[in-house]
Amino acid sequence: MPRRRLKHKQVVETIKQDDFQVIREQFNDFWQRYFAPYQGILYGALVAVIVLGIGGVAWRNSRLGKIDNANLILSQAKTDFESGDANSALSELNKVLPGGEYSMGGISVAAEMVRANIAFASGEYETAITILHRIIPEAPKSLQADLKYQLATAQENKGDFEGAIQTLDSLAPDLGKEPDASDRDREGSPWDRFYYQKGRVLLKMNQADEGAKLLLKVAKRSPWNGVADAELTWSRVKPVESLPLNWRAPKS
Repeated sequence: MPRRRLKHKQVVETIKQDDFQVIREQFNDFWQRYFAPYQGILYGALVAVIVLGIGGVAWRNSRLGKIDNANLILSQAKTDFESGDANSALSELNKVLPGGEYSMGGISVAAEMVRANIAFASGEYETAITILHRIIPEAPKSLQADLKYQLATAQENKGDFEGAIQTLDSLAPDLGKEPDASDRDREGSPWDRFYYQKGRVLLKMNQADEGAKLLLKVAKRSPWNGVADAELTWSRVKPVESLPLNWRAPKS
C-alpha cells in the first residue's frame, strides 16, 4: 500500500489509508461543507426565478424536470468519484456544465463547484483555483464567502501563501463588526473562521507569533475552536529528526 512522505506536523502520524481513501475523505468533507448545505438554496432560487419569470405551467414543469435531472447527475458524479471512477464523474459533470444537455445558470455554477472539489481532493490545486476564480463572481451571494475560503485553502495547499492571505483579507469587509477577541468565552462569530484559517496560513509562512495571535482569538464556543487549538498545539511541536536510511535496530 503506497505511503506518503511525512513532514512537519505529520511526522508523528502514520497514514494507514491508501491514496484514494484520503482523496475520497477530502472530497466528502468539501461536499458536505461547501455544496450540500446550499443545494436547496441553489435549486430553490432557480425554481423561483423560473416560476416568477415565465409562469407557464408546461414550460415550468419541463424546467423543473431538467433541474431534477441535473440534481441526479450531480449526485451520480459524486457517487462515481467516491467509487474511484473520476473519469465517469467528470463525464457526468459535463452534462450540466456550460454547453451540456442540462446546463442551466445556477446549476452550471453548482457543477463547477463539484468539479473544483474533485480537483482539490485529487491534489490538482491549480485547476481548483482556476475554476473557483471563474465561478465566485457568478455564484449566489450566500455562497461566495464559502467559495473564497475554499479558494484560500486551495492556494494554501498549492503553497501560494500570499495569494491565500489576499483571498482571506478580501473576506474581512463582509464579516461585520469584529468581536472583542480578548473575550474567548464570547459567542461564536463569522470572524472565527477567518481567524483560524488566516492564522493557520501565517504559521506555514513561519510567522508563528502573528499566526498564534489570530488562533487565540477564536471563541471557545466556536465550532472552529477545536481545529484552532490543534494548530496551536502542532505549532509548538518541533519536527522529529528522521532516522538515517541505513539505520538498523540493535540485535537483542
